[in-house]
Amino acid sequence: QIQSHPNPFSQSTQITFTSDEPGYAEISVVNLLGAEVARLFAGELASGEHQFSWDASSVPPGMYECVIRFNGSVQQIPIVRLSGP
Repeated sequence: QIQSHPNPFSQSTQITFTSDEPGYAEISVVNLLGAEVARLFAGELASGEHQFSWDASSVPPGMYECVIRFNGSVQQIPIVRLSGP
C-alpha cells in the first residue's frame, strides 16, 4: 500500500510504502508521459513501513505518478504538485 502526504503539495511530499516481505524495490516519480523525473530509492528493503521524501521544487507544477516496483509487482498512485511556495 502506498500513501502520499500531503497530496496535493507545493514543495515536498512524503511517500509511505508498506511491504509484507523483504525484497528489491525501486521507487520513482514519473510525469504523465511516463518519463522518470525523480528516483527516490533503488535497493533492498526489509519488510515493514518505509518512508521516502520527494522534494519537487525542481519540477513544474502538475500531475505525477509515484511508481513502486517491488518483487515483480508494480503499484502507483497519482500525486499533484501545486504552484506556490
